[in-house]
Amino acid sequence: MDFVKRTVTFDLDVWIGDLDSSDVRDRERYRAARLVLAGLLFCHVEPPDPRYPFQEGAPLRIDLSEPDARHPLAQKLPESAFAGRFYVSNWNAFIHFAGCDADLLWADDGLASPSPSRLFLNVDLDVESTADLTPLVEALAPYTFALERPAGRASFELNEPVMPTDPEPLILEFVRLVKALPSSARALWDGASRRVFDIGIQSGRRPLQEAHHLAPTTLLAAAEVGAEIAFTIYALAVENYADRAG
Repeated sequence: MDFVKRTVTFDLDVWIGDLDSSDVRDRERYRAARLVLAGLLFCHVEPPDPRYPFQEGAPLRIDLSEPDARHPLAQKLPESAFAGRFYVSNWNAFIHFAGCDADLLWADDGLASPSPSRLFLNVDLDVESTADLTPLVEALAPYTFALERPAGRASFELNEPVMPTDPEPLILEFVRLVKALPSSARALWDGASRRVFDIGIQSGRRPLQEAHHLAPTTLLAAAEVGAEIAFTIYALAVENYADRAG
């Protein structure tokens, strides 16, 4: 699982057998593949049932199932997203997931990772200070996910209500949260040496281009809370540089 690129990868042996065949080799035919979920919104792995031999070092047997409509995260997905779950029979438990794109790559066709179908990843809020940033982290906790950072630094990603499809609404939501900070947390914000809205971009071969716009009012809103706007561009995976012309 790659939290920065918002992807999760499953290496699978996919059953492609024929149940009606009289030949057991045809019935139990498998094909190695890699499933890559991109634009990952969540991946929730349930703990194994303690009555099952979950500690065995054996391959997991999974079955694809419909998403659990009662799952709290599955109830807050954008229209463009999909969800599902794998039942892990070795654990008697599920792996729940949701994302915006998926690629199934067969091993005998080559397992180069797919180029992303979306270049924009997310907006991180990065804060640097010589002071203890814990009160700021706690004040933003109901609305953001705090990424692990060394002392003197804090980084945040939004939980809701916006989804990472365009940077502008995320920046404006961060600005709204900063303006609503209690006085003690706002003092930490104002005293920080750096306050950055960092727009993450994944380089890739597709789409050919992708445009995102920041209105003057958005730039002004960021300036009003003393924040700068930066871009971080992540390299394409090495295996994607080679052409796969047949």
